[in-house]
Amino acid sequence: MGPKRTAETLSRAANCVKLCKVEATSAEEEEMIIVECPSLHDQTDTACDVCVRKDIHDQLATTYCTSCSTKFCLKHLQSHDDCFWDHVKIDMEEYKQQAKKLEPRPCSEHPDLEYSMGCGVCQVVICNKCVSNLGLCTDGAPHRLRSLEDLVPELYQEISELKTLIVNKEDVLSTVFKETAKTISDFEIETKMMVELLRKTCNNQINSIRQKYDNLEKDLMKFRNKIQKEMEHFMKNNVDRKLGILSDCKRKVEFDFQNSHKVDIVHGYSQAFKDMNDLLKGDPPALPSYNVVVLVKKETPRDIDLKMEFHSNDFPDMQIAPCPADHRTRCLTLLNEIPVSSKCNSISYHHSSAYVSLENNSVERINLDSWQCKVAQTTHNRVNDAAVFNRKIYLLERNLKNFIVRVYLLTGRSVVSWDHLDGSNKFNKLTFVDNMIVIPDRATKHLVVYTLKGDVVKNIPCDLLSEDCVTLCAADSDSVVVSDHQSSQIFKLSISTEKVVWTTKCVRNPQGITCNSSHVFATNRSTRTRIWILDSGNGELLAEISDPIERPVSNVFDLCLEKKTLIVSRHNEKKVLFYQLNWVM
Repeated sequence: MGPKRTAETLSRAANCVKLCKVEATSAEEEEMIIVECPSLHDQTDTACDVCVRKDIHDQLATTYCTSCSTKFCLKHLQSHDDCFWDHVKIDMEEYKQQAKKLEPRPCSEHPDLEYSMGCGVCQVVICNKCVSNLGLCTDGAPHRLRSLEDLVPELYQEISELKTLIVNKEDVLSTVFKETAKTISDFEIETKMMVELLRKTCNNQINSIRQKYDNLEKDLMKFRNKIQKEMEHFMKNNVDRKLGILSDCKRKVEFDFQNSHKVDIVHGYSQAFKDMNDLLKGDPPALPSYNVVVLVKKETPRDIDLKMEFHSNDFPDMQIAPCPADHRTRCLTLLNEIPVSSKCNSISYHHSSAYVSLENNSVERINLDSWQCKVAQTTHNRVNDAAVFNRKIYLLERNLKNFIVRVYLLTGRSVVSWDHLDGSNKFNKLTFVDNMIVIPDRATKHLVVYTLKGDVVKNIPCDLLSEDCVTLCAADSDSVVVSDHQSSQIFKLSISTEKVVWTTKCVRNPQGITCNSSHVFATNRSTRTRIWILDSGNGELLAEISDPIERPVSNVFDLCLEKKTLIVSRHNEKKVLFYQLNWVM
């Protein structure tokens, strides 16, 4: 831009912009910020302020600058942005919503005055004239009157503290759910081992007593299934239902207090306070004890070698306290957060760069040395997954009918593509195992193994797959670890033997998953970055760590690990987070 162009731009901007100082608020007050927008009274209030000063009243504004307190049409916005590119701007829809929240609320007794103060005890709202006729508060004492500007933040702070208690109780119930699920999983494994023992012993007996073994197996499964159903009923009705009630209450209070007028906030405070306190009453449920059926060997000769006995089995205390916040902070240290151009799906790593697949049909590359983000590849379909292997980018795209695998050189030139049939339209992923590509086919419950050029090597049956979101990663040169969001299952499967090595339900509704040589790292859709660390050999849960910062409503969609750097894609925030993993492996 030349000197003449610069002078003209500054002159136009000076005529259309009124400068004002915007000071930052503290972190505690951040959620209470409301853009100071004038109230809307007629059509001219949505007209461009610069055009109005030129006596042009029919040109609608598209953007409101909160730094200048001025509305701009597209033409004058360009002049403004040439000089004040760093000003904070919002679109007109948000401007109208904020302005409506700030409209004066007239007093019901004195319509010529607006509500200006309220009582922090009984939450009555009045105007200046109402003070003289105001009686005593509900506790018999004079009202504790405060201006609405002072009272609303105080009420919001009390609700925020209750919300924190709700979150803590939600964490405790989540732990109960996790431990109950693990107990059921171990119970299922124990049942299978007992049935194996029963069948093996039965096969070693003579044919004349085989019928006795069959009858014993039926009785065993009858009693074991009954106990398992009772435990599952406990988990559903005593834990999962309460979790849902807590989550619904928390979301309702957040929505009401973030989108309501300050008068409505005061009116609704007592009910919200009562509802949240009611939910905090009572202790979390503990899994009851049962008389468990086990198999023991009989001493009677020439008879079946096993019989059933009932043992009382006291399950461990389920109320396990979550890790302290300071410990979790030491385990995950935020290094950087990089914004991307659209909602992000999958994340992968290759040669000092993170490759992110986005909702806008593109893949962006983040250089970990410079933290620069650039477009690496664009396509015509939605990209579910993007991974780099042998200096080629492999994209798993989804169109209206099925999935497509496209392979590009790093220069952007297309190499090969092929269709991957999958009846489900939910999120899917691919991974590389020993120079082969593995992709779930959820409609037929198979894992399809391809060559790097798209030829089918084998179809591995996998009954554990559902039609919901599935993610997977390579555990070693012969096996993959798969997470299923719907069934809350994580399992390891061998490619060569086509058998499941282990399975677990220790993570509720898992989403992203990644592996190193000895561990599996899993996460779920949460506002807070939470990582569950499993033993890759047997699926045992080793630790749970998290970022103590609870972010805006969003969800973690995928993650990958490069040495000690954990990379996380946050879908709705349009950000990629980089953590230093301090957990000792």
